Parts: sequence; structure tokens; C-alpha cells
Amino acid sequence: MNALQPSGTDHSPRSSRRTFLTRSLYWLAGIASFVMLGRKITVPVSTASALPAELQPGVAELIGGTFLEHAAGLPDPSERASTLKMVLDGARSGVQGLLAEAEALMRAAVADDPQSRTAHAGLARVLQERYRTEGASNLIEEAVSEATTADRIGALNGQVRYGYYIGHTADQLPDRSLFDAYFDEILPEFESYTTLLGYGVGLRLLGDSLAEEVLRSAHELRPRGHSDPAVEVALFLLSQDRVQDALAAVSTPNIGDIEMRSDFVHLVRGVALERLGQVDAAREEYAVYAPKTVGRPVPPELLIEGSDAQRILLPVAGGACAHTGDEAIAKLARIITAEAGSESIGSMRAVGWTVRTRVFRGAPCCGGIQNGGDCVADKYWTVMTQSGQFPYWVEPPSNTARSQADATYLGLIPDPTSGQCVNGTTVSNRCEGYCDPPWYVDGAFQGGPVYFYGGVSSCQGSQFECAAVLGTTCSDGLFPNNCFSRDGPC
Repeated sequence: MNALQPSGTDHSPRSSRRTFLTRSLYWLAGIASFVMLGRKITVPVSTASALPAELQPGVAELIGGTFLEHAAGLPDPSERASTLKMVLDGARSGVQGLLAEAEALMRAAVADDPQSRTAHAGLARVLQERYRTEGASNLIEEAVSEATTADRIGALNGQVRYGYYIGHTADQLPDRSLFDAYFDEILPEFESYTTLLGYGVGLRLLGDSLAEEVLRSAHELRPRGHSDPAVEVALFLLSQDRVQDALAAVSTPNIGDIEMRSDFVHLVRGVALERLGQVDAAREEYAVYAPKTVGRPVPPELLIEGSDAQRILLPVAGGACAHTGDEAIAKLARIITAEAGSESIGSMRAVGWTVRTRVFRGAPCCGGIQNGGDCVADKYWTVMTQSGQFPYWVEPPSNTARSQADATYLGLIPDPTSGQCVNGTTVSNRCEGYCDPPWYVDGAFQGGPVYFYGGVSSCQGSQFECAAVLGTTCSDGLFPNNCFSRDGPC
């Protein structure tokens, strides 16, 4: 691990915040889900029967139907119900924008149990939201300290979750000492894909030359189809004016066919090609990227001044809907990152299509699912913000999750339980295949996924009122399959 230890180079504070990945932070119910490392995800169920038996008395009943029932947020065996109730109350206050009340509840939870990982993680998120709105550097410093404490506690149970988050705060901290201290402590014992990726992203944001080596190490550990390390390497190389090397980083054979489907790969390739003077080739890459963005503008560091080729990427003006397609996709990408951020492409699709089925089937097909709205984007928003359903408070979503969110929303990929495309065709490789055009934003299928859950050995039985049958879908690389309750006829 010596080659990957922090360089110790002195860096002056950076005033600019990251711009490549979405910076907005939503106050949502996924407090414990900065990022999930190596744990199967569980979607809320109506009883606590599937929860681990070693939870403290009253915890299973307390967290049933909330984000803490997901494996990404599941409390540690030692955490008490009294502490977790304060965390849940704090999360509800935060959702309502009552930050002072939320912070008081999270601090009370930490005081009630200083060894509660969930309480420290919740306090970190409140402090980060205050930093986002107030800009005081002491707030982001305390947030990172609390996240570090949460992972220090989690490490006792063999799990760390917040390296990806801490990496993305590197350029917001007044100096890099907290960033270095976290990875000095965590990396020797937890050299996982997601932790290395977070470390590499932080080094890139700091302009540290070690970023390339660390990100290439993350690339070697990536789950199939994840393009994030290659994109981050290319971004670093572009910042160093190593444009030819940047192009190679996002080209075959360095990345595979599945990773080449990532919209960000095509954007970065286009920028590199245009900077190399290959404008026609750059236009071809931009033309692949543009239809998948739903008006998402080019990140500022990838803009080329005076570029005619990049004009196709200008934002599209919004209509009368309350939310844009891009806002819905960004939120869906956060859900996918929280639920399956370090899992396979098929697992990411499983989460995305669970949302999509709810959007286009919803009530009355499945009791209790809300999907109201005048526009498709508004329907997605309603589904994704229904209380207690999805832990998508993750900053920022991964590039890979964003690509799968794009593809799910736009109808580019099949329902992973059946391989059906909304244009009426069927894809044999339902876990990694893509639908041929035409593509449709509207549509889902009877029998499609409505509740996504895992970590259940047999997938037998169902507590869901709308379940018609149980199905299985794509391997997540950790368990044999993901399980679904499918929607019934209506």
C-alpha cells in the first residue's frame, strides 16, 4: 500500500468547488447512505421479518419502512432504538428544511450513543447542508470529522462507507489534513474499489500527481461496466494538458464495450479529440453524448472557448413542468448510487427500473405507491420523494450511475426482469444489453419490478400488498441475484 499513501505535498486552500459532478445536495431520507461498500441493498418492506436478528430490542420495529431498513443504511448491531429514533426525527426535520432542529436532534443522538455510526453520519450530513447554504469552512471540516468517526466505528464491523464522499470534499476543505488523515487510516485495511475511487477523486481535485496512479488502481478493481475511474483519469490528464494520454484513458482496450456506453466517456473523448484538432471526430462523440443529457450543460472545466462543435450541448429551456427531465435523472442517479453504487450494471438497472415501473404503473396497480404529476419528470419526482422509500442522499452520483439513470429514463435499456423494451422488442442480454431505436420515455410492464430488495437467501414469500409473483434478475457480483416483488394486473 505504500505506493498509494498520500504524497504529503503541501497544497494551498482551493476556493473553487468541484464542477464536473452535480454539486447540489438534497435533504432527503438517505442520511446513512453516503455510499455503500460491499453490502446488498434492501428496499423497505412492510414488516421487519427480513432484518438481521442481532439488532437491538425495538430497532427492527422502529426502522421498518424507513431508509434505515435498507442495507445501505442498516444500523450496526450495537445501535439502540432510542438513538436511532433521534436520527430518524432529525432526518425528517432536515427534509423540511429545519436545519437547526435537525442538527440539535443529531447532536443529541451522538450524545446518547457516541459509538453510533448512524448518528455521526447523520450529523455529518446536517453540517454539510449548512456548509452548502452558509459557506463557513468550519462546517465542512466538522462534517468530514464526523464522517471519519462514522467510518472509524464502522471499521470495527468490517465496513467503511464514506471514503467516496470524503474524496469529493477535498477541494472544499481549508487544507488537506483531514482528507489525508482519513485515507492514511482507512486505506491500509480497506483498499476497496469505492474507497480508492474516492481517494483518487480527492487527489485529482487537489491537483496531486498521485491521482493518476490511485485512479488506475481503482480502475483495475472496478465492477464490470463502471467507467468512473477511467473518466476521472482522463479529467486529471486533461488538467495536466496530457491530452493524448487522456484520450487513451477513455478508449478501448483500456475500457470495454459496456463502459463505452457511458455518456461521460463520449463527452470526455470529444473534448480530448477537439483539443487535438480532430473536430469532426469530436462532433461524432458529442452527437452520441447530447441526446442522453436531456439538456444537461457541459461541465465548465470541459468547455472549449469558441467551440462551434459544443453548441449542440447547450441547455434546453424548461417547459411548464415543475421539474425538468435532467432534474429527475440527477435524482434517479443518486438513488442508484445509494442502492447499488458499487455493484454491477444489472444491479443498477434493477434499481432504475423499480422506479420506472412505479412511475408508469403505480397506484392502482400497487397499493400505496404515489406517482402523481402532469409531466413524466414530475411523476418521477413524486415516486422518488415518497417518504421512506429510497435512500438517495448521496453526493455526488457516480458517472456510471448517471449513465444508467439516463438510459432508464430515456428507455434505452430493457426491463431487467424480462428483457422487454418499451418499443416492443426484446433484448437477450437483459442485464447489460441495450434496446435498438426507437426509444420511448413512456412505458413500463405488468409484472415489472416494483420493490427491489436483496440479502435474502431464498427470495421466498412476500410482504408486499401489490406482489403478484416474485422474480429474480441480474447478478450484483456479491449475491446470486436481486429479487423483486412485481406489480400485479390492473
